[in-house]
Amino acid sequence: MDSLKIGNITLPHRAVFGPMAGFTDAPCRRLMAQHGAGFTVSEMVSSRALVYHDHKTVCLLKAEPNGAPYGVQIFGEVPQIMGEAAAAIEEYQFDFLDINMGCPAPKIVSGGRGQQLMLDPDLCGRIVEQVKAHTTRPVTVKMRKAGTPTTSRRWSAPKPASRRGLNSSPSTPAPGSRCTPQASTDIIAKVKAAVKVPVLGNGDIHTAEDAVEMMQRTGCDGVMIARAALGDPWLFERVNAAIEGLPTPKEPNLQAG
Repeated sequence: MDSLKIGNITLPHRAVFGPMAGFTDAPCRRLMAQHGAGFTVSEMVSSRALVYHDHKTVCLLKAEPNGAPYGVQIFGEVPQIMGEAAAAIEEYQFDFLDINMGCPAPKIVSGGRGQQLMLDPDLCGRIVEQVKAHTTRPVTVKMRKAGTPTTSRRWSAPKPASRRGLNSSPSTPAPGSRCTPQASTDIIAKVKAAVKVPVLGNGDIHTAEDAVEMMQRTGCDGVMIARAALGDPWLFERVNAAIEGLPTPKEPNLQAG
């Protein structure tokens, strides 16, 4: 299988580590990269806080070389401010810029940010356009299904985003409530068919078999793993082996001295 590229970045593997607020700090990202994560991403940071140069927010972006590409994730709902935030961090060390359009937390969606953006495809496109205009890095979007089962627009947002310069779409079409299981593989397949950029499937990947099934059922280019890896970073090794057609690695010896 050929290597997967996001913009000008070649990923070492097709299983990547997803961003999680409160978890994906530098030590956590380093651990996942050591076990084969194709890339890692920062905790999400506020676009407004970056524009205002908030010190605590900037500290969340600290890069630590770990052998895997590193992305910074920003969130917000105002295209101009998102663009200004992208410009504000241009001097920092990171490989790509990720836009959060998937967080389901009430305090995020109540302000029209995160997952709520998916209900306004044109706004999604304008945000991507502004971010692309203010950064030299590849731009990706982390997205999640929004709306009711009859809301067809829930998977139309990737189209205007990809037309305005999106480099990759890590897609997380899980139901609306926070941390609800059962990823909708049919929607991931629709997203993959709608865009010409790499799509990473996310949700309910707990085993190597889950990852292979996700890719086979949706045609996605890779998988994003988050919560399942927190207690089992070796999962990346098993998933990578399965995707790349390599022998299954040995189980870790937790008793080794």
